[in-house]
Amino acid sequence: MPNSNFFMFTQSQTDSNVTELRIDGEVGSEWWNDTVEREFVRKLDAVNTGTIRVKINSPGGDVFSGFSIYNNLKKHNSRVEVEVLGLAGSVSSVIAMAGDVVRMPRTASIMIHNPFTPYTSGEAKDLRSRADALDKMKEMALAAYTSKAKITKEKISEMMDNTVYLTADEALEYGFIDEIIETDEGITIDGDMLNCAGTMFKMSAFKGFPKEKFPKKIETQPTGGEVMTKEQLMQQHPELFKQIIAVGIMQERERLQAIDKLPVVQGAEAIVMKAKYEDMSSAADLAIKLLEENARMGANHMSGIKNDLQPVKVEPTVNPVNEEQKLIDDAIAMMRGGK
Repeated sequence: MPNSNFFMFTQSQTDSNVTELRIDGEVGSEWWNDTVEREFVRKLDAVNTGTIRVKINSPGGDVFSGFSIYNNLKKHNSRVEVEVLGLAGSVSSVIAMAGDVVRMPRTASIMIHNPFTPYTSGEAKDLRSRADALDKMKEMALAAYTSKAKITKEKISEMMDNTVYLTADEALEYGFIDEIIETDEGITIDGDMLNCAGTMFKMSAFKGFPKEKFPKKIETQPTGGEVMTKEQLMQQHPELFKQIIAVGIMQERERLQAIDKLPVVQGAEAIVMKAKYEDMSSAADLAIKLLEENARMGANHMSGIKNDLQPVKVEPTVNPVNEEQKLIDDAIAMMRGGK
């Protein structure tokens, strides 16, 4: 089935005129098809807020998937604001160029490189054709970069040839971004792993990554301090708070949708309502409860049927005339000395 988990639209929790679009993980991958593209376009076309805030943390992915997202964002009527929160790599950096304004913290990075393919098989003419296609993909990427950056097409092409990871200061200097921001998210080095705004990637997957330009993970020991309240979290870490709320809303929507798909027999509606709004049960837990209720109701039904089928014991009726004659005969027999 197509994978649309790399993007999510949510309403901003702090501004009713802002729709947030999260792009996390690999874009499109081999799952990208017309179904997923139509889903993305449908959701994007439904946005009627003044601003779309795109938050990117992605190493890249399918080239044509990324360009479809870029083109659809560029033609949208809303103002597009992009925030690179971890890594905007490969085709994700192209998506970032769709922003009317692009921001990133100093702990994030934009990576640009030449398009490549892991699939190289066939005759010489096939490989030449594939190389021509890759050259055209590079021209497409250059068109997106030069529409935003301040440097020449030739300079950007040279950077792509060398696979360059831009820091926020470099991206600002070259015109790939417009502002440097402060945020709790970004890139940290965790051993041989890259922690990109909470998503872990193996360092070996990123050729030439300049790890000396990014902070290492700081090991902290529990201090036993006070628990942060919701209000403190919202004030001190607003971006994290909004992410938590957005994820919570999405998870609750998915929980209710999963429950609505369960078959419910007549008489079990109260159990479903209680699971939805009181117990906050998962669909899996509710399914078990419904099976148990079905079994109980089935047992009661079978017991009723069994009772209905029990044979009725019929007591023999006593004929009062025959009983009176028997008493008379017994009395005559006793008077004659009989037993």
